Amino acid sequence: MTGADGENTITTHRKARARPPIQIRETDAERIGNLAIEAEERLPLVTELLLAEINRAKVVPDSRRSRPSRWCNFGCGRGPSSGGFGGDV
Repeated sequence: MTGADGENTITTHRKARARPPIQIRETDAERIGNLAIEAEERLPLVTELLLAEINRAKVVPDSRRSRPSRWCNFGCGRGPSSGGFGGDV
């Protein structure tokens, strides 16, 4: 949705809060971007939100060894039952 200032906005009943900073690995950013583009015709708002989050994120190299205290990434075939934050999901 486009606001009066020409920026994309999402209206909710809650007061807008600043979103926390995020970091995303290069591979995950690419995968999420590809999924968003594939869903564009069916789910344009989802596409818009995913691409906005990728643009807002600090994209870090896949090889980066240090990780934030709370992190997750795609892959490895494990779900939230294996720990959610702090591991691969």
